[in-house]
Amino acid sequence: MNKPDFRSPCPLSSSLDLIGDKWSLIIVRDLLMGKKTYSDFLSSPESIATNVLVARLKSLKEYGIIDLRKDEKRKNIKYYFLTDMGKDLLPILANMALWYEKHVHAEPEPISKHLTDLMMK
Repeated sequence: MNKPDFRSPCPLSSSLDLIGDKWSLIIVRDLLMGKKTYSDFLSSPESIATNVLVARLKSLKEYGIIDLRKDEKRKNIKYYFLTDMGKDLLPILANMALWYEKHVHAEPEPISKHLTDLMMK
């Protein structure tokens, strides 16, 4: 993992330096939801720009949150997956989704159930 220059010794601030941009947790969410390829990420409803997706995938890999493997037959296809470090973000994302349901939008969202179900496994 490349150590970024943190702006503060605060763990929360430093965590946000790693994953606090607009897109990183969306990519982690997509991986948790079963997306694996560049094309899969582009199909998400948030419409991430291709240059931003490339940059975020690269930084998440450099920080050790995700990794990739190439398809054995089609070398231009990469399959992304969460590392143990990335998987440890699951309870954070689940709690963020539950917080949203409690305080912002009272209707249960499928993502919240899916993420909490994953935590129970």
